Amino acid sequence: MKYFFNGNFSAINKLEFKTSQEEDLQTICKFLKENYLNYKNIKFYIFDNLEKKQSRDPNHSISKASARFEPFAIYRFWNPLDNDKKISDSHFPHELIHLIAHKFTKPYTWEVQLDIVTGGKIIKKLEMQSTSFMQEGLAIAVEDIVFGLKLREHEEEKTIDEWCKNQQYANNILEQSINFDGFCNFDNDYIVPFTASFSKFLILNFGIEKYKTMYVSIREDKTPKDNIKIIEDIFHFSQSELINQWSNNL
Repeated sequence: MKYFFNGNFSAINKLEFKTSQEEDLQTICKFLKENYLNYKNIKFYIFDNLEKKQSRDPNHSISKASARFEPFAIYRFWNPLDNDKKISDSHFPHELIHLIAHKFTKPYTWEVQLDIVTGGKIIKKLEMQSTSFMQEGLAIAVEDIVFGLKLREHEEEKTIDEWCKNQQYANNILEQSINFDGFCNFDNDYIVPFTASFSKFLILNFGIEKYKTMYVSIREDKTPKDNIKIIEDIFHFSQSELINQWSNNL
């Protein structure tokens, strides 16, 4: 992997960061049953200032870390001297998981309108795998299963299953949220734990290979009904049956 540090990083900082990414890449690839060597061309652009990261990020996202598929790169704000562990920790597997999953199969092209840090919007044609709902689900599920990380929403940290236990989800919640527009209609602290916990349930109960088959089969340019039909055909259960099984496993 290649690293481009932008800012005041010591030699020790750089070594720590590189070592963390190499460790995480190997760990994720082992779990996802992917060849580690296929991902050695990932580029990291690391900034000690959030505004610099947001400016250089091709999509100008407000987030502290972003995976970009077309340059096959991660843009990340990292301040090793910050007292906030969520920033200072050099490990951050979430975006690596996105990039690894992007090579499960040949991507498709999808045009979408995105929010940017200035408050405006841009229209982008993106290389895409799966749907935004399932992309986030996989990344956060692997963080939970493999790294034991909790999900942080509104300054509160809980496991993805704990987030879901006290919330009510309809039997057709998948159809409501499986595509981008529906996914964006829900509050993060409601829908993000669900997609992660549901992905975790599918992976642990049906295996990573069957999950990956589903992951690459659903698409944003298919209707929600079509995507649900794909999921039902792969796992051999109806949407409501899968939701009930997931809920009973919490």
